[in-house]
Amino acid sequence: MSAESLAETLNTGLLELTGQAPNPQYEAALLSYLALLERWNKTYNLTAIKDPMQMVTRHLLDSLSVAPWIKGC
Repeated sequence: MSAESLAETLNTGLLELTGQAPNPQYEAALLSYLALLERWNKTYNLTAIKDPMQMVTRHLLDSLSVAPWIKGC
């Protein structure tokens, strides 16, 4: 799985959720978090999802879907 395809999926999902392209720093932070989750998941089995692309949709985007209803987002 390439970093570019993960970033593309994340950007597409964020655009659909918010109606605007994400800030590049915000995107970088989310992708760094994803890399950490993937790394530590191998050691501590934090989640049953092992595929990074599924982690983008099932962890990051699912969690961010409530952002429009949170004040300050």
